[in-house]
Amino acid sequence: MSISKNITLNTGSQAGAKIIVVIFGVLSTILLRRYLGRSLYGDFVFVFSLATMLSTLADFGSHLITVREASQNKLNAGLIIGNVFVLRFAFSLLASIPLVFLGIKSGYPLFLKTALLVSSLIIFLISFKNSLMIIFHTRLKLFYYSLMNIFISGFNFLGIVFFYSFARTKEISYFVSSQIMALLITVLIFTPLALKLIKLNFKLNKKIVKRIILQSAPMGGILLMFTFYSRVDTLILKHFQGSEAVGIYGLTYKVFENLNVFASYLMNSLLPVLSEMAVKKDNQIQFKKMFQIAFDLLFSAGLLITILLFIFSPLIIKILTGSVLVSETLSLRILSFALFFSFLNHLTGYSIIALGEQKKSFFIAALALVFNFSINFVLVPLFSFKAAAINTILTEVLVFSLTVLVIRKKLGGFLKLNTFLKTTTSFLINKGRIFNV
Repeated sequence: MSISKNITLNTGSQAGAKIIVVIFGVLSTILLRRYLGRSLYGDFVFVFSLATMLSTLADFGSHLITVREASQNKLNAGLIIGNVFVLRFAFSLLASIPLVFLGIKSGYPLFLKTALLVSSLIIFLISFKNSLMIIFHTRLKLFYYSLMNIFISGFNFLGIVFFYSFARTKEISYFVSSQIMALLITVLIFTPLALKLIKLNFKLNKKIVKRIILQSAPMGGILLMFTFYSRVDTLILKHFQGSEAVGIYGLTYKVFENLNVFASYLMNSLLPVLSEMAVKKDNQIQFKKMFQIAFDLLFSAGLLITILLFIFSPLIIKILTGSVLVSETLSLRILSFALFFSFLNHLTGYSIIALGEQKKSFFIAALALVFNFSINFVLVPLFSFKAAAINTILTEVLVFSLTVLVIRKKLGGFLKLNTFLKTTTSFLINKGRIFNV
């Protein structure tokens, strides 16, 4: 299969799957938000924000680095990925400790402590699921990962429907358990498929382990800090403004995250190809062309989705909550402007990784985290969720500005922006084969 067809298939399958996942996600959110109410839903978002942050620690940046290493060294792909499986399990153990501690020793209400304890299992299952994705990603079989997401969202929705219908009390731990069961069933189904693609070798190799850890450390720091700056607003809101403010912001940020995934799907498909091009000096022209095409697509798509999201925010909130709520609508409209820059940040961020410049991304992520935390800590006590939403825009702009400087220096100049019409015309004329370089 040609590069163009492979990328188009993987991106298209992920986008198609995401539509199904979004449908399940919307239905699940409608049930959760209407059943739990604004405050309890805020507690639910708080628990999942902590679990998400800690699952990033379990990843320790190994995913994208392993895909790059396995793509560039296909003969030892099974040994490389097998060693990463072992490392990720060890990091999952460490990452689960804070949730267990909070579930036992914190001063939170019993229902929240129970949910935190149960959510510690999510870290292990997310880590294993993402380890399977490394295999699918390396072999450019991301449509399998797309199916995994469909299964997870579908099983989770069924679990939510069950507890929504039969639960006698409004316990958020029930819905956390629903996510755990969905993850468990899905990884049991897809593990045999992954093992058919690559025969894993779990024998620890000190050289591989050392290289993966050294290469992943900057990336792990990057992912951890980017995850923290995308979640720290929730924690600060919980501390200063309470569960209700988290419920407002958490609902709208979930919409923001779901729309963001389309950009990540494209870049997931491009990363192995960009990584191979990056190691060959004579392929710099091809790398630039690939970068240019992706830039055009993400710029155009990001701008269009931003406009549509701003216009239809009241309708989206009405669908999710049953009524047009002023606070949620305002928060979503503010976040719509951050979406445009977030789309472009996926391109620059993944490209920096492919070029082996992740250490520079580490410093950018560190600066973004300090900036985001500082602004939130000062303004959230005064302006609540509005400050968190505006700060998301400012942080995305800061990250884009800094990553553009890195790309510009590495590629010897920045690329020109083609129009949305030109990119779309090229896509139609070539029947989707726009990545032929």
